[in-house]
Amino acid sequence: MNSRQTLAALWALAVAILGAWVAWQSAAGRAPDADFLALLPRAERAADVDAVVAQVQRRAERRLVLLVGGASAEQAAAVATEVRDRLLATGWMIDAGTAVPAADIGSAFLPHRFSLLAAGTVRRLEHQDEAGLARDAMRRLSSPGVALGAGLLDRDPLLLLPAFLEERAARLAGNSDIVGGWPIVHDGEHRYALVQLDLRETPFSLKLQEAVLPVLRQLRADLARRPAPAEVLAAGVVLHAATGSESARQEIAWIGGASLVAIVLIVGLAFRSPAPLVLSLLAGGVGCIAGYAACLAVFDRVHVFTLVFGTSLVGTAIDYPLHYFATRFASTRHWDPEDALRHTLPGLTLGLVTTLIGFAGLLLTGFPGLVQIALFSMSGLSGAFLCTVLWFPVLARPALPVPPGRLHRFADAWLAGWDRPRRRMWTGRAAVLLALAALVAGANLTANDDVRQFQARDPAVVHEEARVQRLLGQGTSTQFFIVRGATTDELLAREEALLAQLEPLQQEGRLGGTVALAGLVPSRERQEAALTLLRRFVASGGLERVATTIGLRPDAVAAYKNELADAVPLGAEQWLETPAGVLARPLWIGPTEVGVTSVVLLRGAVDTSAVAALRLPDGVVLADPVADVSRLFADYHRTASLFILAAYGAIAGLLALRYGWRDGLLLLVPPLAAVAACLSIFAAAGIGVSLFHVMAVLLVLGFGVDYTLFFREAGTEDRPAFIAVTFSALSTLLGFGLLALSQTAAVSAFGQTISIGIAVTFLLSPLARLAPGAALIRAGETTS
Repeated sequence: MNSRQTLAALWALAVAILGAWVAWQSAAGRAPDADFLALLPRAERAADVDAVVAQVQRRAERRLVLLVGGASAEQAAAVATEVRDRLLATGWMIDAGTAVPAADIGSAFLPHRFSLLAAGTVRRLEHQDEAGLARDAMRRLSSPGVALGAGLLDRDPLLLLPAFLEERAARLAGNSDIVGGWPIVHDGEHRYALVQLDLRETPFSLKLQEAVLPVLRQLRADLARRPAPAEVLAAGVVLHAATGSESARQEIAWIGGASLVAIVLIVGLAFRSPAPLVLSLLAGGVGCIAGYAACLAVFDRVHVFTLVFGTSLVGTAIDYPLHYFATRFASTRHWDPEDALRHTLPGLTLGLVTTLIGFAGLLLTGFPGLVQIALFSMSGLSGAFLCTVLWFPVLARPALPVPPGRLHRFADAWLAGWDRPRRRMWTGRAAVLLALAALVAGANLTANDDVRQFQARDPAVVHEEARVQRLLGQGTSTQFFIVRGATTDELLAREEALLAQLEPLQQEGRLGGTVALAGLVPSRERQEAALTLLRRFVASGGLERVATTIGLRPDAVAAYKNELADAVPLGAEQWLETPAGVLARPLWIGPTEVGVTSVVLLRGAVDTSAVAALRLPDGVVLADPVADVSRLFADYHRTASLFILAAYGAIAGLLALRYGWRDGLLLLVPPLAAVAACLSIFAAAGIGVSLFHVMAVLLVLGFGVDYTLFFREAGTEDRPAFIAVTFSALSTLLGFGLLALSQTAAVSAFGQTISIGIAVTFLLSPLARLAPGAALIRAGETTS
């Protein structure tokens, strides 16, 4: 066994080990990750704030909100119980405690009813408005909505607690009632019961999706077929995650399949021989295994986004086999595998190096999703390169050149056209026009760094989610407030100060509402102030006068006065431990390094700029995770532009070392023109340029320089070079170009940019033949 065969055997052993390891990891449960947020960088925040944001996001993404609709509130409540029980039976969900019986709410607040007064009650007590208090009590006595039991009148003769609960319910749930323990939302003649469940695992778990979502679909179908049909509306991250996962799986299948079909057609039609086809597919397959293995070794999870991108690598990894086997189109000699490698190795090596430089720009950004893509692609292309240089000379057999045909004539005619003086003149003018267009485009381009644009979203899921939000009076704002205090009392006081600042925005219609712990349990200071007012009113004889007006028994009044003397405020942490406390547990973060922490959520329409402009009380921080990540995108966007300049400079220096500055710079003209074309088209089409468009420009550089390199290295045999470049461009367009059709905007941005860039680079790649060094080589080889 000679040295080449030894190296080929060692590489075969390495590939076998990689393949076995990938299979073992997959069998062990290392499934692809569909969590789009895992691709994103972490925003730079204070550690304690970042921990709270992460906890809030985790709670939000695990929440599944259901609205169960029926012809009556009673039907909706009954079906809601059934829906909840069937979903809990999957074992993947936890009851979030939406259904809280009115008795539980009353028993939690009743012992502290003296300090829990509605704002209207406080105003009447401040003004000693005995007539108003009497009217309020009579109205609530005759109201069917008071459902805390007849015994309430003995313990709360003025029915002040129902007034407090009505006010809190309006703040929390808007136009809802409680029927059968379920919040009931009104929508015209329809009634919807609110059911909230929490997932036991991340919504991006494929096993969870496969266990829960079929049950939800079956529930909807069963309820729709009943004599009294019921409707189930759903909203939650798990629904978006499921559609994203399904979309990714479909894209992996059809993009990978299309790339495979393209390879078979291109290689089969070009070489009319099974060996080049089999070996090309082998190189592409090994490339994918190498890329996936590298990502599994470095990252806990490989994202499906990376795999969608990686499937396009199948179409790109065969560039090396194509250039190797394209030497069979030279009609001057018998084709020999060893000789083919000697002839193409310099170009193959330089092509790999320049492509790796392009991908290194992605690697150096530190952007998690792009780092995964870069590692997958660099490892995969390196694997395909090693297959070509180590296996092909051993596995391929000597053969006759490909017989002359239409492909030969097309290549010769195309290249002859480039030798015409007029073609050269128009090429130069076109390059100048592209440069001018790029300058104009650069001045008119707009940036699009909103992270929400890059996640695949099913219109049907988005529409249903919007309907749920409308019925619940919720908005799509991602802003919320983090409130911190040394004690719970200080925290509640700060929440109340914040709510007071937000109140004018609500009155102006710039904020739909708020959901806060202080909206359920007032601060100790506010409760003590309420107690003082009530005791002063009772001491002045006001209670007896109102009791006489509305006909209350003297013994009930006496008992009320005795309990009032010993009344104490309700503590928020004490209330959170009651069954009714489930209403506010999503708002409570609890003890942290700075004391205790809670969050205040925003509801309905939100003027984000007005909220951001508020001068916040001490201990209150505005959190806006989406805006934070979008700002981070913009920062990476600017940094990526510098990486592009650095990559072009590095490749220019590398080419200059080998070919001299004149030839080296000329080899960069096609990819530079491709970038100019991309910018011009995006500006003309009004497409906002994102980080993903910019990073794709790096790949255009890496792939595009390959084409000019192969022409420059071809010497007199530029027909094989042109044929190889043609098929290479086709395979890349079919691989990466298909990404432009992806439902995920980030993937589509890559595809758009690379499609335009590769097409322009291919059309201009014969410019390398005009380099003075290339002309001298052709002249010298022709003479000899």
